[in-house]
Amino acid sequence: MRNHFLFLFIFLLLFSIKQTLFGIPAYPFPVEIIQPDGTKIVVIQKGDEHLKWAQTIDGYSLMRNKSGVFEYSTLNSGNEMIPSGITAKNQSERSFYDIQFLSKTNKGLVYSRSQVNRLKSVSDLYLKSTQKSFPTLGSRKMICILIGFTDKAFTKTKADFENLFNQVGYTADGATGSVSDYYKENSYNQFNLSVTVAGPYVAAHNMAFYGSNNASGDDANPGALVSEAATLANPSVNYSDFDNDGDGTVDGICVIHAGYGEENTGVSADAIWAHSSNISPITLDGKSVSSYLCASEIRGNSGTGITRIGVICHEFGHVMGAPDYYDTDYADNGLYEGTGTWDIMGGGAWNNNGATPSHHNPYTKIYSYGWAAIATLPSDANITLNSAALNSNSFYRINTLTSNEFFLIENRQQQKFDRYIPGHGMIIYHVDGNYINTAANDINAGSHQGLYPVCANATGNPPTVYGDINNSGLPFPGTGNKTSFTDATTPNSHAWSGSNTGMPITNITENSINKTVTFTSPNIPTPPLAPVSNPATSIIQTSFYANWNSSAAASGYRLDISENMGFTTFISGYNDLDVGNVNTIKVTGLKTRTKYYFRLRAYNLGGSGGSSNVIQATTLSNSPLAPTGLTAVSCNNLMTVKWRKSGGPFVSRYRIYGGTTGNPTAKIDSTSSSSDTIRVILGLSHGQTYYFRVTAVNDDGPESTFSIQTTETVKTGVVPVIKAKWGDVLICSNFGDSISSYQWFKGGSAIASANGQYYSTEKLAGTYKVETIDRNGCKNPSNAISISGTKSLVIYPNPAVVSFTLKLNEAGEGSAIISILNSAGIKVMELQAAYANYELAKEIPVSNLEAGIYIVQAVLNKKDLYTTKLVVKK
Repeated sequence: MRNHFLFLFIFLLLFSIKQTLFGIPAYPFPVEIIQPDGTKIVVIQKGDEHLKWAQTIDGYSLMRNKSGVFEYSTLNSGNEMIPSGITAKNQSERSFYDIQFLSKTNKGLVYSRSQVNRLKSVSDLYLKSTQKSFPTLGSRKMICILIGFTDKAFTKTKADFENLFNQVGYTADGATGSVSDYYKENSYNQFNLSVTVAGPYVAAHNMAFYGSNNASGDDANPGALVSEAATLANPSVNYSDFDNDGDGTVDGICVIHAGYGEENTGVSADAIWAHSSNISPITLDGKSVSSYLCASEIRGNSGTGITRIGVICHEFGHVMGAPDYYDTDYADNGLYEGTGTWDIMGGGAWNNNGATPSHHNPYTKIYSYGWAAIATLPSDANITLNSAALNSNSFYRINTLTSNEFFLIENRQQQKFDRYIPGHGMIIYHVDGNYINTAANDINAGSHQGLYPVCANATGNPPTVYGDINNSGLPFPGTGNKTSFTDATTPNSHAWSGSNTGMPITNITENSINKTVTFTSPNIPTPPLAPVSNPATSIIQTSFYANWNSSAAASGYRLDISENMGFTTFISGYNDLDVGNVNTIKVTGLKTRTKYYFRLRAYNLGGSGGSSNVIQATTLSNSPLAPTGLTAVSCNNLMTVKWRKSGGPFVSRYRIYGGTTGNPTAKIDSTSSSSDTIRVILGLSHGQTYYFRVTAVNDDGPESTFSIQTTETVKTGVVPVIKAKWGDVLICSNFGDSISSYQWFKGGSAIASANGQYYSTEKLAGTYKVETIDRNGCKNPSNAISISGTKSLVIYPNPAVVSFTLKLNEAGEGSAIISILNSAGIKVMELQAAYANYELAKEIPVSNLEAGIYIVQAVLNKKDLYTTKLVVKK
């Protein structure tokens, strides 16, 4: 899985080594380890021999620092995972600072794509054109070499490993069987492996020389150890015995090194991670030695128990030509289950802590190793599947319309070496043979999985939405009681292209007594025609009802909902949703004021028909806030209702509700715009009390709750009438003292401080009126009076104390009546005078008048009125 260029000196031989390593995934269970500083922490190791990190029990990623201490991981500016500098602790032992740091750190951090590309220089998957695989049929031999280090002695005996590899019914220390037992069972007795054990020997260097991690995270010199081991064993081994097919090449060797393997959580980074690969060929006994697998002597990270067979069987699977079926890149493009613990080349090597590895998947058994036969599934047939752990002739294939893309079917039961798989029943694998043949060792490293088990209990179709597949919900019928697998079920039998396969499986039943699975492959009806979608109904803020007409021969319908008409993305939960055999469904969980599009497909056992016409449905906006500040004022038998604008960006109008009882619900008027916040209500009964409430209405229909109500009685207002006295004094009648305030206007403009019942125009020409407010609060304007102009009337001094002189310039001769009126309009003095020669001048006493403001009037010849203001002081 990585190209290494290692320059090694072994004795006097200098040579270059190019390696492609295939490793086992890390031990997947929690383990308590001791940090270099003496503290303990429970971690779960992640990755493989190339990409290594760990996680806490609660999901935070960990990386070792240069001293080997696990620290919490973080992301640098390049979005790459690095150690944070903060030592990891168990959740209950974290400091306040730890908790603060983790509150800002995402769980489940993984390597970035750029890191993966740097850390893994993967050459051509198994190097098919140049790398020869171990023969998979017949009786075959392999050499296993035991080797220790200068600082780590080998403790187990040759006999211990002869039993682990070869003993029939091997049960030492709770084992389920030997390596030979495992491959006999998997191959249905077609492959008999016999292993010769040599050693133990001692390598030339300490463990760290071979196993310490380089800058890329790989073991430094594992190939050197293999070359040394092969050379050390040569005097006592005839390598020609292990060229099983006589082609001049040793088919594979196994090297077991002293101590623990780094794949076990908590083991020193100086240890070697179990793997398989090739060294640059060396010739021993006339045979070329290159292909090897390497594993540890002792299992786990403590104790003295001999290694389990799971790791060895996984790595030997690579030597025989099988790739990894787990996610081998661990990058931020997603973590995928691959074939999971159902397959030894996925995560199944660790079942029962490695003592009971699961079987190989059927693709490996059939197409890689040639151990089992495959039959194409016929239609109109009742099929019985026997357990794959015992039978080589119970596998079926369903072809899709895409060349070399198909489904494989097998029956897996929890027996034999499958005893610890996570469930039982029929497993259906989706196989993209083209992808497998062209991929590197990353068949299941991305969203397009080359080979994956279809999860019966899935709620969607792409394997990216499956979640954990290592449970009893994956097989059919399984704990989800899924009894069919067709183009129309969830999950479905579509090809990666989305095309129908047209080969349904129904009536899936498992017999727990004889451990068989039966199913029906029925006659295939023609898929139904596309249904006709109808407009959505009952549209509200977060839901609507999708409706459609029935399609003949349909047994159900599948619904798509998207925010775009092209359906390039889908609303969560509404991508090919099976809604059953209905004609309407409530679509929920939507966003407000959003356009949605829906379409449907009808299905039956023959598959799904074409998509229906697309219907658009726009959800409503949230209801606006209720208006505030509602008031009602009545004048002249009219009612004026006012309020403040409602909050909300979509308000388009208001509705006014009114009636003679509280909390009215009858709409009596409405506005036409959101800026119109006043309404005059007509046709109400004089003297009647009315109640009013207002609502705001959005442009798409939602209406607010009612405002707080207001109440008012219909009133008749006082309409003022003004008259002119003495030519320039305007008087407003106030019968019954019904008017409470006045405002005089000239030419439409309010006159400052002109707020009394009387107003003197000072002979200034213009049109005058008054607006009054009566005791009921009604404001009304008066009639208008035009004043043509004033005459020149002069009095002095003004203010006056004893007397003043009145002077009036006027052409002609005649008589004048001079009057003085107090502020109440009452005449307090009157005199008569004659004038001639265009001038009237007269001294008038005021000593008998009280201090105050008076109006002086002069009426000439009983027709012309002259006025002015006089101030009397004392």
